[in-house]
Amino acid sequence: HGSRWFFAWHRAYVFHFEGILRKASGDPNLTLPYWDWTNNRSLPSSFRQPTVGGVANPLFHAKRSSAMNAGGLLPTSVVVTDRANVLDEISYASFNGNFDDSPHGSIHVLVGGSTGDMRSVPLAALDPIFYLHHCNVDRNWDIWLNMGGGRQNPTDASFLDKRYSLPDENGTTVT
Repeated sequence: HGSRWFFAWHRAYVFHFEGILRKASGDPNLTLPYWDWTNNRSLPSSFRQPTVGGVANPLFHAKRSSAMNAGGLLPTSVVVTDRANVLDEISYASFNGNFDDSPHGSIHVLVGGSTGDMRSVPLAALDPIFYLHHCNVDRNWDIWLNMGGGRQNPTDASFLDKRYSLPDENGTTVT
């Protein structure tokens, strides 16, 4: 957060998390969906139900805004207006920095509520919606790049050669 590697780090994080899920599930084709909060401003219903068939729902997270868990809507000022404004940015630095703030960061705060996990960087990944939110963040990066008009990722070595250390599907830290 707050760096030029915002998009790239989260892409690597989700990539390795998907590998962990593939191994755990035994499904080599498993991929995470994205939560398109522009078109679906409430949390997906499967994330709002505390139980399913009388069994605790692992997608429900009590440490989230009660309004969001009740089907509340994210404001259009964040998911439509802020998103449209940042997609209009031509420079990567402006797009990256502004998207990190809002819609990305605003959605974290709105979903987390006043004390929820999503509003805290060290705790956000404890909420299962975190992953679908970041899949959509990654999708928006791709949308921005494909809009053309001079939009491009940085090409300098400090951006391209940045290294991240993350766990892989075997629990080994890879760089």
